[in-house]
Amino acid sequence: MGGPEILLGTVSEYMIDGALSDVLSSRIHLDWRSRIMIARDVALHANNVVHFDIKSDNIFVNLRDAERGAVAKIGDFGISGPLNSKKLVYTGGRARGTLRRMAPELLITTGGHLFATQKLDVYSFGILMWEILTGELRYKNVDRELIKRGVATGKLRPDVPGWCDTEWRRIMEKCWSQKPTDRPTFTEIASDLLCLLARFSYGP
Repeated sequence: MGGPEILLGTVSEYMIDGALSDVLSSRIHLDWRSRIMIARDVALHANNVVHFDIKSDNIFVNLRDAERGAVAKIGDFGISGPLNSKKLVYTGGRARGTLRRMAPELLITTGGHLFATQKLDVYSFGILMWEILTGELRYKNVDRELIKRGVATGKLRPDVPGWCDTEWRRIMEKCWSQKPTDRPTFTEIASDLLCLLARFSYGP
């Protein structure tokens, strides 16, 4: 009462290249090692929290790190919550997040409610992997209602280009599985990406 206003914030290292969405839209070429490093950093950073809105706008990158080359951090934790927090994310047909990255269970327009689980973020992460791969924004010219129906029924997923690495594709498609129980954990994703990284450590 009557005291100074307290503002809370987070401090992170400076990400010199800004938002990943800007990097992708500028058509900067990302080699496979950079793609994997960015994706793995996001998986590691997301491991103990439910973010609700994992997307390239909320990923900040430094592509010129002296030791690692590419570094990524997640930002905008405004609607996030700790893992196992029992935070309500869906009620009465209203859900948190960005439509193009929403998991199917958030788009099924039945009554009731849904509590936060990491599987929601894992689905969004799969869409993020596709954007890192292609440099495109998925469903950008698709009607919102078509997106909702297509994703909710499992009939709409991004088209994977033929040149995609088979292991990257396997991880990505597992992440956007229709059933939450079929999606991996972020710990499993990070481990798989580390194995994939070893293949590209000495290549282009």
